[in-house]
Amino acid sequence: MTPKKPRFKDKETRIKEIQQAARKVLFKKEYFSTTLEEIAREAGIAKGTIYLYFANKEDLYISLMYPTVLNLQKRLIKFDTELDFSNYKNGGEFIKSFFNLFYEWYQSDPEGFNICAAFQQGGLFSRMSSETLERLNKTGKIGFEAIRRIIRKAKDMGFVKKKVNEYIINDFIYSAFLGVIQFEENKRRVSGKDYRFETARSE
Repeated sequence: MTPKKPRFKDKETRIKEIQQAARKVLFKKEYFSTTLEEIAREAGIAKGTIYLYFANKEDLYISLMYPTVLNLQKRLIKFDTELDFSNYKNGGEFIKSFFNLFYEWYQSDPEGFNICAAFQQGGLFSRMSSETLERLNKTGKIGFEAIRRIIRKAKDMGFVKKKVNEYIINDFIYSAFLGVIQFEENKRRVSGKDYRFETARSE
């Protein structure tokens, strides 16, 4: 006798399905034009089911960002540790390697990267509750601390000038990388040719 399939899915499975549907919809559309109805339809569930697991669209959106942010944190911490045993000959090699860290992060999860980028550029900070912003600040703090350690080590190793502010170096590298991805993404939509990875990778 064939066993009956369970009528209800467990919480973890349902959450993953909702998140996968949300990522798919948000990857095509921006945050403000996306509705929970569209996400529910993509997931094959009723809109009300989403509220069993997420308080609102904001809460769901933030849940999509955390894995990507944590992914970057792990890469930064690893880079920080490996820097002590690096064989960089000059600052150029260090910057190239640091830039490639962001490239590899993007390559590992383009959708997650775009969701984080859209959050930063779409003015969503002003729309978030104080509780949500506090959660994001706590999550991002580990990564920022790792970046500061990396730049300080680079200064001690002579790869970066002592007078250069570590925040400026990080902002420049990340902003430059983000700009390349956005530029190539816009070109891809017009021409149909995808040079995101080739252009973003620092050789």
